[in-house]
Amino acid sequence: MSKTIKEATISVIIPLYNAEKYIEQCLGSILDQTFQDYEVIVVDDCSTDNSVKVVEKIAPRFKGRLRLVKRDNNSGAAAIPRNIGLRLARGKYIAFTDNDDMFTRNAFEDMFNVAEKTQADIIHAEKWLIPTNGGSEIGDSTPLRITTYEKVNFVDKPTVETENLSERLKMFCEEKIFWHIWTNLYRREFLAENYIEFPNMIIADDMMFWFFCICSAKKIVRVPDIFNIYRYRKDSFSNDRNSVERIIHNWVTVMIDGTKVLDKFMDEVKFFTQHPEFKYMVLDYFVQKHLSYTASVYAQVPSYQFYDVVKKEFSLNPAENATLTTHLYNIAEMYRLNLMSKNNQILQLQQQIANLQK
Repeated sequence: MSKTIKEATISVIIPLYNAEKYIEQCLGSILDQTFQDYEVIVVDDCSTDNSVKVVEKIAPRFKGRLRLVKRDNNSGAAAIPRNIGLRLARGKYIAFTDNDDMFTRNAFEDMFNVAEKTQADIIHAEKWLIPTNGGSEIGDSTPLRITTYEKVNFVDKPTVETENLSERLKMFCEEKIFWHIWTNLYRREFLAENYIEFPNMIIADDMMFWFFCICSAKKIVRVPDIFNIYRYRKDSFSNDRNSVERIIHNWVTVMIDGTKVLDKFMDEVKFFTQHPEFKYMVLDYFVQKHLSYTASVYAQVPSYQFYDVVKKEFSLNPAENATLTTHLYNIAEMYRLNLMSKNNQILQLQQQIANLQK
Protein backbone atom coordinates (compact mmCIF):
# COMPACT_ATOMS: atom_id res chain seq x y z
CA MET A 1 0.00 0.00 0.00
CA SER A 2 1.38 3.40 -0.92
CA LYS A 3 2.51 5.62 1.94
CA THR A 4 1.91 8.70 -0.15
CA ILE A 5 -1.07 9.73 -2.21
CA LYS A 6 -1.02 11.66 -5.46
CA GLU A 7 -2.94 14.92 -5.49
CA ALA A 8 -6.49 14.46 -6.64
CA THR A 9 -9.57 16.54 -7.29
CA ILE A 10 -11.75 14.97 -4.56
CA SER A 11 -10.52 13.70 -1.19
CA VAL A 12 -12.85 11.14 0.37
CA ILE A 13 -12.51 10.83 4.16
CA ILE A 14 -13.74 7.69 5.93
CA PRO A 15 -13.49 7.13 9.71
CA LEU A 16 -13.24 3.38 10.34
CA TYR A 17 -14.24 1.39 13.40
CA ASN A 18 -15.50 -2.20 13.49
CA ALA A 19 -17.16 -2.19 10.09
CA GLU A 20 -15.81 -5.42 8.62
CA LYS A 21 -19.28 -6.29 7.28
CA TYR A 22 -19.72 -3.00 5.44
CA ILE A 23 -16.43 -1.28 4.55
CA GLU A 24 -15.86 -3.33 1.37
CA GLN A 25 -19.22 -2.19 -0.05
CA CYS A 26 -18.43 1.37 0.97
CA LEU A 27 -15.07 1.32 -0.81
CA GLY A 28 -16.57 -0.57 -3.73
CA SER A 29 -19.01 2.28 -4.34
CA ILE A 30 -16.00 4.57 -4.68
CA LEU A 31 -14.20 2.26 -7.08
CA ASP A 32 -17.35 2.21 -9.23
CA GLN A 33 -17.51 6.00 -9.60
CA THR A 34 -17.80 7.45 -13.10
CA PHE A 35 -15.40 10.19 -11.90
CA GLN A 36 -12.03 8.66 -11.02
CA ASP A 37 -9.85 11.65 -10.02
CA TYR A 38 -10.02 11.08 -6.27
CA GLU A 39 -8.02 9.99 -3.25
CA VAL A 40 -9.38 7.97 -0.31
CA ILE A 41 -8.20 8.44 3.26
CA VAL A 42 -9.37 5.75 5.68
CA VAL A 43 -8.57 6.48 9.33
CA ASP A 44 -8.89 3.41 11.55
CA ASP A 45 -9.78 4.19 15.15
CA CYS A 46 -8.36 0.96 16.64
CA SER A 47 -10.89 -1.48 15.21
CA THR A 48 -11.09 -4.78 17.12
CA ASP A 49 -12.53 -6.80 14.23
CA ASN A 50 -11.18 -7.49 10.72
CA SER A 51 -11.96 -4.03 9.31
CA VAL A 52 -8.31 -3.20 8.66
CA LYS A 53 -7.67 -6.52 6.93
CA VAL A 54 -10.64 -5.90 4.62
CA VAL A 55 -9.28 -2.47 3.68
CA GLU A 56 -5.79 -3.85 3.12
CA LYS A 57 -7.23 -6.56 0.89
CA ILE A 58 -9.12 -4.14 -1.34
CA ALA A 59 -6.50 -1.35 -1.31
CA PRO A 60 -4.47 -2.58 -4.35
CA ARG A 61 -7.52 -2.00 -6.53
CA PHE A 62 -7.15 1.74 -5.84
CA LYS A 63 -3.67 1.76 -7.43
CA GLY A 64 -2.06 4.06 -4.89
CA ARG A 65 -5.08 6.31 -4.35
CA LEU A 66 -6.00 4.89 -0.92
CA ARG A 67 -4.21 5.64 2.33
CA LEU A 68 -4.95 3.68 5.49
CA VAL A 69 -4.02 5.50 8.69
CA LYS A 70 -3.98 3.49 11.91
CA ARG A 71 -4.47 5.31 15.20
CA ASP A 72 -2.70 4.09 18.34
CA ASN A 73 -5.56 4.97 20.69
CA ASN A 74 -9.32 4.74 20.22
CA SER A 75 -10.99 8.15 20.34
CA GLY A 76 -14.48 6.77 20.93
CA ALA A 77 -16.05 8.83 18.13
CA ALA A 78 -15.64 9.93 14.51
CA ALA A 79 -14.43 13.50 15.08
CA ILE A 80 -10.70 12.85 15.56
CA PRO A 81 -10.42 10.40 12.61
CA ARG A 82 -12.27 12.90 10.41
CA ASN A 83 -9.90 15.71 11.45
CA ILE A 84 -6.88 13.52 10.68
CA GLY A 85 -8.35 12.92 7.24
CA LEU A 86 -8.89 16.66 6.72
CA ARG A 87 -5.27 17.44 7.58
CA LEU A 88 -3.98 14.79 5.20
CA ALA A 89 -6.33 15.66 2.34
CA ARG A 90 -4.85 17.27 -0.78
CA GLY A 91 -7.91 17.38 -3.02
CA LYS A 92 -9.57 20.53 -4.22
CA TYR A 93 -12.80 19.21 -2.70
CA ILE A 94 -13.64 17.14 0.36
CA ALA A 95 -16.32 14.45 0.62
CA PHE A 96 -17.17 12.45 3.74
CA THR A 97 -18.84 9.10 4.16
CA ASP A 98 -19.40 6.80 7.11
CA ASN A 99 -17.77 3.39 6.87
CA ASP A 100 -21.09 1.61 6.37
CA ASP A 101 -22.64 3.92 3.78
CA MET A 102 -22.16 4.19 0.01
CA PHE A 103 -22.09 6.68 -2.84
CA THR A 104 -24.34 6.54 -5.87
CA ARG A 105 -22.37 5.78 -9.04
CA ASN A 106 -22.44 9.32 -10.49
CA ALA A 107 -22.02 11.12 -7.15
CA PHE A 108 -18.48 12.46 -7.62
CA GLU A 109 -19.06 13.49 -11.23
CA ASP A 110 -22.31 15.29 -10.47
CA MET A 111 -20.97 17.04 -7.35
CA PHE A 112 -17.77 18.11 -9.10
CA ASN A 113 -19.56 19.50 -12.15
CA VAL A 114 -21.89 21.65 -10.04
CA ALA A 115 -19.05 22.81 -7.80
CA GLU A 116 -16.92 23.90 -10.75
CA LYS A 117 -19.81 25.60 -12.52
CA THR A 118 -21.04 27.52 -9.47
CA GLN A 119 -17.70 28.02 -7.67
CA ALA A 120 -19.51 27.22 -4.42
CA ASP A 121 -17.90 26.60 -1.05
CA ILE A 122 -20.40 23.81 -0.41
CA ILE A 123 -22.63 21.67 -2.60
CA HIS A 124 -25.57 20.50 -0.49
CA ALA A 125 -27.84 17.60 -1.44
CA GLU A 126 -31.27 17.54 0.19
CA LYS A 127 -32.01 13.82 -0.08
CA TRP A 128 -30.45 10.38 0.06
CA LEU A 129 -31.42 6.72 -0.38
CA ILE A 130 -32.20 4.07 2.24
CA PRO A 131 -33.31 0.41 1.91
CA THR A 132 -37.08 0.11 1.87
CA ASN A 133 -36.95 -2.74 4.39
CA GLY A 134 -35.26 -0.48 6.97
CA GLY A 135 -32.48 -3.02 7.52
CA SER A 136 -28.72 -2.81 7.27
CA GLU A 137 -28.28 -5.32 4.43
CA ILE A 138 -27.92 -3.73 0.99
CA GLY A 139 -27.41 -5.79 -2.15
CA ASP A 140 -27.59 -5.15 -5.89
CA SER A 141 -31.32 -5.95 -5.91
CA THR A 142 -32.25 -4.23 -2.62
CA PRO A 143 -35.13 -1.80 -3.23
CA LEU A 144 -34.20 1.74 -2.19
CA ARG A 145 -36.34 4.77 -1.51
CA ILE A 146 -35.62 8.47 -1.33
CA THR A 147 -35.70 10.07 2.11
CA THR A 148 -34.81 13.33 3.84
CA TYR A 149 -35.09 15.12 7.17
CA GLU A 150 -35.26 18.55 5.59
CA LYS A 151 -38.47 20.53 5.94
CA VAL A 152 -38.34 22.45 2.67
CA ASN A 153 -39.81 22.73 -0.78
CA PHE A 154 -37.17 20.83 -2.73
CA VAL A 155 -35.26 22.41 -5.60
CA ASP A 156 -35.34 21.01 -9.15
CA LYS A 157 -32.02 22.56 -10.22
CA PRO A 158 -28.85 23.84 -8.52
CA THR A 159 -29.94 26.78 -6.40
CA VAL A 160 -27.79 29.27 -4.48
CA GLU A 161 -28.82 29.53 -0.85
CA THR A 162 -29.26 32.90 0.83
CA GLU A 163 -26.10 34.67 1.98
CA ASN A 164 -28.06 36.32 4.78
CA LEU A 165 -26.77 34.75 8.01
CA SER A 166 -29.92 35.42 10.00
CA GLU A 167 -31.95 33.56 7.35
CA ARG A 168 -29.45 30.70 7.28
CA LEU A 169 -29.63 30.38 11.06
CA LYS A 170 -33.42 30.23 10.96
CA MET A 171 -33.19 27.51 8.32
CA PHE A 172 -30.70 25.61 10.49
CA CYS A 173 -32.95 25.77 13.56
CA GLU A 174 -36.06 24.93 11.53
CA GLU A 175 -34.22 21.98 9.93
CA LYS A 176 -34.61 23.38 6.45
CA ILE A 177 -30.92 22.81 5.79
CA PHE A 178 -29.97 19.62 7.60
CA TRP A 179 -26.54 18.78 8.97
CA HIS A 180 -25.70 15.36 7.51
CA ILE A 181 -22.15 16.08 6.39
CA TRP A 182 -22.01 13.15 3.97
CA THR A 183 -24.60 14.65 1.63
CA ASN A 184 -22.23 17.52 0.80
CA LEU A 185 -19.09 18.40 -1.13
CA TYR A 186 -16.80 21.01 0.45
CA ARG A 187 -14.12 23.19 -1.09
CA ARG A 188 -11.00 22.33 0.92
CA GLU A 189 -9.55 25.85 0.85
CA PHE A 190 -12.79 27.17 2.33
CA LEU A 191 -12.50 24.77 5.29
CA ALA A 192 -8.82 25.57 5.80
CA GLU A 193 -9.22 29.34 5.54
CA ASN A 194 -11.95 29.30 8.18
CA TYR A 195 -10.18 26.74 10.44
CA ILE A 196 -13.22 24.47 10.31
CA GLU A 197 -12.75 21.08 11.92
CA PHE A 198 -14.85 18.69 13.99
CA PRO A 199 -15.05 19.31 17.75
CA ASN A 200 -14.08 16.27 19.81
CA MET A 201 -17.54 15.09 20.85
CA ILE A 202 -18.97 11.58 21.22
CA ILE A 203 -21.80 12.52 18.87
CA ALA A 204 -23.18 15.66 17.16
CA ASP A 205 -19.72 16.64 15.88
CA ASP A 206 -21.26 16.63 12.39
CA MET A 207 -23.98 19.02 13.53
CA MET A 208 -21.33 21.40 14.91
CA PHE A 209 -19.23 21.12 11.74
CA TRP A 210 -22.23 22.00 9.60
CA PHE A 211 -23.10 24.95 11.85
CA PHE A 212 -19.57 26.32 11.48
CA CYS A 213 -19.93 25.90 7.71
CA ILE A 214 -23.21 27.76 7.31
CA CYS A 215 -21.86 30.61 9.44
CA SER A 216 -18.71 30.89 7.30
CA ALA A 217 -19.54 29.91 3.71
CA LYS A 218 -19.94 32.65 1.12
CA LYS A 219 -21.82 30.41 -1.29
CA ILE A 220 -23.87 27.27 -0.57
CA VAL A 221 -25.55 25.61 -3.54
CA ARG A 222 -28.47 23.25 -2.94
CA VAL A 223 -28.96 20.50 -5.52
CA PRO A 224 -31.73 17.97 -6.27
CA ASP A 225 -29.24 15.16 -6.96
CA ILE A 226 -28.88 12.10 -4.72
CA PHE A 227 -25.31 11.19 -3.82
CA ASN A 228 -25.59 8.76 -0.91
CA ILE A 229 -27.02 5.44 0.22
CA TYR A 230 -27.50 5.39 3.97
CA ARG A 231 -27.40 2.15 5.94
CA TYR A 232 -29.41 2.01 9.14
CA ARG A 233 -27.56 0.01 11.79
CA LYS A 234 -29.14 -0.81 15.12
CA ASP A 235 -25.68 -1.39 16.63
CA SER A 236 -24.44 2.11 15.82
CA PHE A 237 -23.54 4.51 18.63
CA SER A 238 -26.48 6.84 18.01
CA ASN A 239 -28.88 3.92 18.33
CA ASP A 240 -27.43 2.59 21.58
CA ARG A 241 -30.16 1.80 24.09
CA ASN A 242 -28.27 -0.41 26.53
CA SER A 243 -29.29 1.24 29.78
CA VAL A 244 -30.89 4.30 31.30
CA GLU A 245 -27.56 5.41 32.73
CA ARG A 246 -25.78 5.12 29.38
CA ILE A 247 -28.52 6.94 27.49
CA ILE A 248 -28.51 9.80 29.98
CA HIS A 249 -24.72 9.90 30.07
CA ASN A 250 -24.56 10.09 26.26
CA TRP A 251 -27.07 12.89 25.84
CA VAL A 252 -26.08 14.95 28.88
CA THR A 253 -22.45 14.78 27.73
CA VAL A 254 -23.50 15.84 24.23
CA MET A 255 -25.50 18.79 25.58
CA ILE A 256 -22.69 19.93 27.91
CA ASP A 257 -20.02 19.68 25.21
CA GLY A 258 -22.24 21.03 22.45
CA THR A 259 -23.43 24.14 24.28
CA LYS A 260 -19.84 24.89 25.33
CA VAL A 261 -18.61 24.56 21.72
CA LEU A 262 -21.45 26.67 20.35
CA ASP A 263 -21.05 29.35 23.03
CA LYS A 264 -17.31 29.69 22.38
CA PHE A 265 -17.73 29.79 18.60
CA MET A 266 -20.53 32.37 18.66
CA ASP A 267 -18.68 34.59 21.16
CA GLU A 268 -15.95 34.96 18.53
CA VAL A 269 -18.32 35.89 15.68
CA LYS A 270 -19.26 39.56 15.46
CA PHE A 271 -22.76 38.80 14.15
CA PHE A 272 -23.73 37.02 17.38
CA THR A 273 -22.38 39.74 19.66
CA GLN A 274 -24.49 42.22 17.71
CA HIS A 275 -27.53 39.88 17.59
CA PRO A 276 -27.64 37.92 20.87
CA GLU A 277 -31.18 36.76 20.07
CA PHE A 278 -29.75 34.50 17.35
CA LYS A 279 -27.17 33.07 19.73
CA TYR A 280 -29.96 32.18 22.15
CA MET A 281 -32.05 30.73 19.30
CA VAL A 282 -29.23 28.40 18.24
CA LEU A 283 -28.48 27.27 21.81
CA ASP A 284 -32.17 26.69 22.47
CA TYR A 285 -32.57 24.63 19.30
CA PHE A 286 -29.57 22.48 20.15
CA VAL A 287 -30.67 21.84 23.75
CA GLN A 288 -34.33 21.24 22.90
CA LYS A 289 -33.35 18.86 20.09
CA HIS A 290 -31.22 16.73 22.38
CA LEU A 291 -33.63 16.88 25.30
CA SER A 292 -36.20 15.31 23.00
CA TYR A 293 -33.95 12.26 22.63
CA THR A 294 -34.37 11.52 26.34
CA ALA A 295 -38.18 11.67 26.23
CA SER A 296 -38.55 7.89 26.21
CA VAL A 297 -36.42 7.68 29.35
CA TYR A 298 -38.60 10.19 31.19
CA ALA A 299 -41.61 8.03 30.38
CA GLN A 300 -40.05 4.84 31.73
CA VAL A 301 -37.98 5.89 34.74
CA PRO A 302 -39.22 7.24 38.11
CA SER A 303 -38.34 10.90 38.65
CA TYR A 304 -36.12 10.20 41.64
CA GLN A 305 -34.00 7.73 39.63
CA PHE A 306 -33.66 10.16 36.76
CA TYR A 307 -32.69 12.90 39.22
CA ASP A 308 -29.92 10.77 40.74
CA VAL A 309 -28.42 9.88 37.37
CA VAL A 310 -28.53 13.45 36.03
CA LYS A 311 -27.08 14.82 39.26
CA LYS A 312 -24.18 12.40 38.94
CA GLU A 313 -23.52 13.53 35.37
CA PHE A 314 -23.57 17.23 36.23
CA SER A 315 -21.30 16.67 39.22
CA LEU A 316 -18.46 15.22 37.15
CA ASN A 317 -17.09 18.58 35.97
CA PRO A 318 -19.25 21.48 37.21
CA ALA A 319 -17.04 24.18 35.68
CA GLU A 320 -17.78 22.85 32.19
CA ASN A 321 -21.56 22.97 32.66
CA ALA A 322 -22.15 26.72 32.94
CA THR A 323 -23.65 27.32 29.49
CA LEU A 324 -25.99 24.35 29.62
CA THR A 325 -27.00 24.95 33.25
CA THR A 326 -27.81 28.59 32.47
CA HIS A 327 -29.88 27.62 29.47
CA LEU A 328 -31.76 24.88 31.31
CA TYR A 329 -32.59 27.36 34.09
CA ASN A 330 -33.93 29.78 31.47
CA ILE A 331 -36.04 27.03 29.91
CA ALA A 332 -37.43 25.93 33.29
CA GLU A 333 -38.30 29.51 34.25
CA MET A 334 -39.98 30.22 30.92
CA TYR A 335 -41.99 27.00 31.18
CA ARG A 336 -42.97 27.89 34.77
CA LEU A 337 -44.18 31.35 33.80
CA ASN A 338 -46.02 29.97 30.79
CA LEU A 339 -47.67 27.32 32.95
CA MET A 340 -48.73 29.95 35.49
CA SER A 341 -50.26 32.01 32.70
CA LYS A 342 -52.15 28.98 31.35
CA ASN A 343 -53.40 28.09 34.84
CA ASN A 344 -54.69 31.65 35.32
CA GLN A 345 -56.50 31.43 31.98
CA ILE A 346 -58.06 28.12 33.02
CA LEU A 347 -59.21 29.59 36.35
CA GLN A 348 -60.77 32.54 34.54
CA LEU A 349 -62.58 30.24 32.12
CA GLN A 350 -63.79 28.08 35.01
CA GLN A 351 -65.09 31.17 36.76
CA GLN A 352 -66.89 32.34 33.61
CA ILE A 353 -68.49 28.91 33.22
CA ALA A 354 -69.56 28.93 36.88
CA ASN A 355 -71.13 32.37 36.43
CA LEU A 356 -73.04 31.21 33.35
CA GLN A 357 -74.38 28.19 35.21
CA LYS A 358 -75.83 30.27 38.04
